[in-house]
Amino acid sequence: RSVNPEEHLPRLRPVLKGALYRSGTPSDPALQALCESGWKRVYSLYGEHTTQTGPRNSSMLRHGRDVRTCQAENGGQRSLEWRSAPSSRMRNLPAIFADIIDSVRNPDHGPVLVHCWNGLHYAGMVSALALRQFCGLTTEQAEAYWRANANRGANYPLIIANLQSFKPIPDLMLTPEEQAAVCPDLSKSYLINADARTGALTPSKYASAAHSSAAGRSSLEGKEC
Repeated sequence: RSVNPEEHLPRLRPVLKGALYRSGTPSDPALQALCESGWKRVYSLYGEHTTQTGPRNSSMLRHGRDVRTCQAENGGQRSLEWRSAPSSRMRNLPAIFADIIDSVRNPDHGPVLVHCWNGLHYAGMVSALALRQFCGLTTEQAEAYWRANANRGANYPLIIANLQSFKPIPDLMLTPEEQAAVCPDLSKSYLINADARTGALTPSKYASAAHSSAAGRSSLEGKEC
């Protein structure tokens, strides 16, 4: 299924190559395409609201997840879970991190997507914390990454407090070899570009994106999340 990421997955970009992506709220066609293409799981950082102002997702409200079923590209049946994971609840991080590790170690399971409304601030927070957890970023580097990918002048004291108070979870670590395979090269910049936005919906495309380096900057106009 062909889905235009700019329209259906706003600000889709890689965080950990081939394992973790961030975006704004996915459309129903985007969720279907992700399912068909073999993605592992999608986390809504606005919980069952899925956007800042939208109505609640009834399935998430009742069960904590919205399961989408589809016909896989190889002809079999598969499903994709769209999980409620409010970003204000830091207790969701271990589950997200465990899914990321599974995606790193079992690439055939597909990558994980975390999203907020427009893919800027709360998706940026979880992504920055993932980079701290898995790639060894310091508190200062994680905050610099968040600010570089947020709206200019954005002020979210709770997000900054979460970035500063977070301590990596010892039981959820990658090996040095795994880090080398998935962590972006941030030696020159804390910016992650959108080089995978137009091709992250198929296994072959996100696999090739796993070898791309981080450089440049995406346009970040629009309302924040």
